Order: sequence, then C-alpha cells, then structure tokens
Amino acid sequence: MLLGTEQAPGKLAYQRIRVNQAHNALFNSLNQAMQEPGFNARYLADMKLWVTHSQFIVEHINAMTILAREHTMLTPDLAQRYLQSCEIALQRCQQRLEYDGPGSDTNILEAPDNLQEGPVTIMERHAKQILGHLSVMHTISSLAWSQRPQHGQWLVRRLRKR
Repeated sequence: MLLGTEQAPGKLAYQRIRVNQAHNALFNSLNQAMQEPGFNARYLADMKLWVTHSQFIVEHINAMTILAREHTMLTPDLAQRYLQSCEIALQRCQQRLEYDGPGSDTNILEAPDNLQEGPVTIMERHAKQILGHLSVMHTISSLAWSQRPQHGQWLVRRLRKR
C-alpha cells in the first residue's frame, strides 16, 4: 500500500499494525523454538539474525507510513518499480526458507536499474534499505537451510500440505 496508489491514512495505519503483529508473531515463534530441546543452535542463531533484519524492515515501514501521511511519496513509475522489486525479494526469501533448489545462488534482489531519476527522497532511501535487508535475509536463509530442524510439528504440517 505504501508504494501503491492507496494513501488513505486509516488504511495505512491498519496495515502498519498488521505488519507489526506479523513481526511479533515471528519473534514469538523464534522465542518458542529457543525454548524447545533439540533445535540446532546454529540455526537459531541464524534465525535471530533473520528476525533482526525483519525488525529493521518493520521500522522502515513504520517510518514510510508517517511519510505517506505527509505526502512524501515517490513518482508512480518509481514506486511501481520498487514495489515489484520488493515483491520479488519477499517471494525469493520465502522460497529460500522452504526449498534449497538449483539456481539459489543467483542474486536477483538488486534494486532495479535506472531508479535514479533525480534526487533520492527519504521514501526512496527507506525502499532501498528494505531491499538491502531482504537481500541479507535471503543470504541468511541460504545459510540456515542446511541447519533447519528436521523435526517438529511445523515441518510435518508443511510437508503434508505439499
């Protein structure tokens, strides 16, 4: 919504709350995993770092929500390109956590070419930093794949759905 055409303050505030709730659920899941016996310590350390970068993204989203209320936005074309880059990066991070397949070494999380159309706005800086955090999260996901738990209810549920 922040990079789209919907700028209604009430809707943006509601979505910001949902983002914060989702991050809190992620943080709580990590804390619960840390309490359970048998989790690989290296995996948990990687996931702590992953959650930290998630928190940074949430902070950028919170700041962008305030900027959107003040109408400090990007041009529609620039916003669309950042939106596409962020969506692709999020999908790649999610896929990376679930599957370690061929071609996972390619880095497609770079900001799109030719995004410099003028001075960099505060909103654009936040979008670039979000892409940077997603890139780090993708790398962490790659490292954590081999250390991921091979047991537990979450894995059983995941495998049954496929």
